[in-house]
Amino acid sequence: MVAFSPDEQTLACVTASRISLVDVRTGRTLASGPVSDLESVDRLWFSPDGRLLAATGPARLRLIRVSDAQVLLDQPVATDAVGFDGTTLRYLADATVVSLDVTGLLDPVRLPGPVPDTELFSPDGRLLVTHKAGSRAMMLRDPRGRVVGTPLPMEADSMIRDPAFSGDGGLLAFTDGRSRDYVSLWDTTRRTRVAKIPIPDMWYPHSLAMAPDGATLAIGVSAVVDPSRARLLIWDVRQARWSRSIGRVGEVEVVFRPGSTMVAESQADPTACWTFRREGRPVRPSDRRGCGALR
Repeated sequence: MVAFSPDEQTLACVTASRISLVDVRTGRTLASGPVSDLESVDRLWFSPDGRLLAATGPARLRLIRVSDAQVLLDQPVATDAVGFDGTTLRYLADATVVSLDVTGLLDPVRLPGPVPDTELFSPDGRLLVTHKAGSRAMMLRDPRGRVVGTPLPMEADSMIRDPAFSGDGGLLAFTDGRSRDYVSLWDTTRRTRVAKIPIPDMWYPHSLAMAPDGATLAIGVSAVVDPSRARLLIWDVRQARWSRSIGRVGEVEVVFRPGSTMVAESQADPTACWTFRREGRPVRPSDRRGCGALR
């Protein structure tokens, strides 16, 4: 399968597992990269500006950046009905027309400096936090990767793990310290640390979640001497105190729902869940059911 770019200067060639972009005039390969299952491709075409290449096969769509032959999108589709005008990709999936703006795929932003060990976008996508292990600064960036304001100063032993934002991105919490012996809570607007929450002695944190309104932190901890012993600690952000300690749940991952409840899912048994009210009280005694049954 082959296709010419709109200016007829580039030829896309597809083999069973690779795609190559070739300069028509010189025959030189401009970019090449591996792509799985390309033998099933039955349509191949360039975007009007020649910067993207779309390939469709039986119920599958691939979007490839021409400059480096990198696959940007690999998506199952209901049919081969795909439209592409260079900025918006439209395809049919489950009797629904999906429209996808692909302009951001054309101009990816590479962060300057070393690759960070920690990165997390705020829920609204407007703030990106990055940190390199051993660095004395944490960066807050805009969606284009540009540093917002001055770097946030960190302690010498800071190692960000399990970062979690409040719903509006105004608060950021993460387990901190080389021994993971405390949780740092930062106000991203004022750019200050508002709390350093010590983890009780002989326990270490294994998970952390923040309620959307930023009023509650749920921190899963395990005993240092016996990791099978685990608890869920609830921190009241506004009162700056522990409000509840929940035992007999094992190591859990916590997800807050919009509203007043949170779900704790067992890491050992994905079918086991517990539902709690915001302050940590069970919704009902022994509320342990399959995750799929929780509503």
